[in-house]
Amino acid sequence: MSQHILEQASAALGVRLVHSGDLALIGQAPRRALLVSRGARNPTPDTSWLAHTIAATAHLHAKGEILVSTAGRVAGDVALWSCAKTNGRTIVVLDKAPKTEDGLADILPPRHLLIWPEHNAKRRSKKENLLCRDLLLGWLADCAYAIYVRQSGNMARVVSLLNERRCAVENWGRVELYSAKIGRKGKVKDSGQFEELAGWKPALQDYLTHFTREPDGAWLGESRSAYLQWLCSGTPFSPRDAFATLCRILDERRLRACGRLMPGNSPMICFTELPPLAVKSLRRWRSGLVRWSFTPYGLAIRKQCIQRLGGKPVRYVPPEALKNVSASERSFIQPMNSGAEDWSAEAEWRIPGDVDLASISTDEMLAWVETPEQAAYISKMFGIAAGTCLPGV
Repeated sequence: MSQHILEQASAALGVRLVHSGDLALIGQAPRRALLVSRGARNPTPDTSWLAHTIAATAHLHAKGEILVSTAGRVAGDVALWSCAKTNGRTIVVLDKAPKTEDGLADILPPRHLLIWPEHNAKRRSKKENLLCRDLLLGWLADCAYAIYVRQSGNMARVVSLLNERRCAVENWGRVELYSAKIGRKGKVKDSGQFEELAGWKPALQDYLTHFTREPDGAWLGESRSAYLQWLCSGTPFSPRDAFATLCRILDERRLRACGRLMPGNSPMICFTELPPLAVKSLRRWRSGLVRWSFTPYGLAIRKQCIQRLGGKPVRYVPPEALKNVSASERSFIQPMNSGAEDWSAEAEWRIPGDVDLASISTDEMLAWVETPEQAAYISKMFGIAAGTCLPGV
């Protein structure tokens, strides 16, 4: 029975399927998929479709059903994490072979089956691989809860496939989905003003500032399991905004490097030598990243400390000059222009790798925040000077 289902799915999708784990789960029923289209980029524990996913996972487990889920996206991972907490059973469909660094093993229940398509010589695009993964849901499940299905999306095609196979698809609530292209007039609010600073006695030109923002998913250095635990924590919950990021940095006494958007994905920490007042004119909504370019929160460190730690100013060059840049220099080189953006205006500095803040004296660091209450909290909790960026404070 199990092998027949696999062969049927393999023939329909035109791929050879590879599996690992408890193959007997395929022959057992009911096998229920949770259908959730791609949602908000950074959901919080009170996000509606997230709460529905957690509730639906608990419900199917109570009924003795097997969860059929994807992995790698928040909706699928939350379902897997919830399933593991109840010692449930799950069939997980992937778009490619799992890797140890994916952290998937940390969120799987003991009884599980992983299935993915073997990548042959004919390369498929990422979009085609993801569609293949999602359609595999429709072949391995024999019933489903539609939690949020966007019209014309992959989940809508899964619903059609399940209907063709005469499998029951039940609606589990109806929730709104934030647009992935939300603009500054949408759900995201412009928090804070870049005006006069109060409480900053030192000369700001002696400092470089690392701006903080809300994390894009898990915190840097946080395990996938810990992030999912926060997502499933319900309300009330600890916020994860730019101020929380600043507090986490100071609590850990570490600035963690990130390779995203960096040349060669080399982990770097970015600063600007501009004082906060000068940043005001550069602040804009970056629709591609779904965030503001700068927030009213940051950690400033004396320039001499940055230099001592290997920090260097970024050199801005015309795009055509990049071909003459050596690999060792590339981490500190930035194209001068990209579209309508003049990146040289940001006056960026970079440090390779993490920075241990315990190696820096507290009198060589400054924090800036949005409100006097936040400034007082930073000074009391972490023992460093803090200032606000609201006018008249």
